[in-house]
Amino acid sequence: SSKKHFGVCEIKYTGMGSFPHWPHFTLMKDAMEGRLEGSAPVLMTTQQDRHDVLNGPKRKRRMTMPSIASVVSLAPSTLSPTSDLFTGPEVEVTINGEVPVEESLDIGHILQEVDNEKHVMDRHKQIMEREHLLLQRERAALDREVAALERDRASLDRDRAAIEREKTLLDRERAIVEKERETITKDRQALEQMKARLVRTQGESDNTDNIDRKERFLFLFEKLIDSL
Repeated sequence: SSKKHFGVCEIKYTGMGSFPHWPHFTLMKDAMEGRLEGSAPVLMTTQQDRHDVLNGPKRKRRMTMPSIASVVSLAPSTLSPTSDLFTGPEVEVTINGEVPVEESLDIGHILQEVDNEKHVMDRHKQIMEREHLLLQRERAALDREVAALERDRASLDRDRAAIEREKTLLDRERAIVEKERETITKDRQALEQMKARLVRTQGESDNTDNIDRKERFLFLFEKLIDSL
């Protein structure tokens, strides 16, 4: 039926040759016979195309308006594709209300989704900033606690060093006391030997009294050392 239709369309108008020279007839024949298969370019959509569709200018359509005089004066027998009916003044019409309702709803839905995603991202960003501030505060508190622990450790180290010094001094004093005690013990032994010799040789009371006084003095001095 399409071939019959195009056969009817190929009417030899006045002034035309045996075959029409309008290029679209040949193009339609090639399409009908499958010679144009695979020759059309493949267009791929990108994010920039989506942005251009959303933010692009309003579409415009050019309409060809025939003049009334040309329509009245032309007869059907002399009508040709290049007549004045198709060469009238062009009128530019802005399509404001001609956008399909479904397309406008889809665009509005896309814009709403973009706004919702933006709000969600803003909320996530605010939450992340608050968490970052909390982490910074906790880190500052931990740093202060670590600094306090370091100060306490340094104070303990100083106290330990002072105790070690005092212990060393006490050890030295104890060694000195031990030496003095040994000296006193030797002196006592010497006095005991001297007393025994005096008792055996002289038997006098004066010398015995002197030895007793020395012995008491050594005994008191030894008790004093023990108390230290």
